[in-house]
Amino acid sequence: MTSKPIQYEVRRETRITETVNGYEHTCSRCAHVWRSLLTAPRACPQCKSPYWNCERRRLLYPEVRVLQAGQRIIVPWPEGHTVGKPHPVIRVAKASGCTITGYDSKGAYITKP
Repeated sequence: MTSKPIQYEVRRETRITETVNGYEHTCSRCAHVWRSLLTAPRACPQCKSPYWNCERRRLLYPEVRVLQAGQRIIVPWPEGHTVGKPHPVIRVAKASGCTITGYDSKGAYITKP
């Protein structure tokens, strides 16, 4: 997401602190903030995403992410869905703290506790 130049103190093995010029980075995927001497690190140290400095191009199932407590919605099956495979909204629902309360021919029923 962002990288900005900063100065910060580093304690070396000799127990001497010195001020170094580095960068403070913020991951756009997991919002982790870390310091580095590199201008553009290869990946985020927390989520290991190589796309830490790129915004997501599309948001999957935004209606699930904005559910309020007690709300319930139906997410329809995607076009071309194969019978017997799970609904693709499962991962998004779990990450958002929602529960899937059931399925039928219309789609998946999702509730935010």
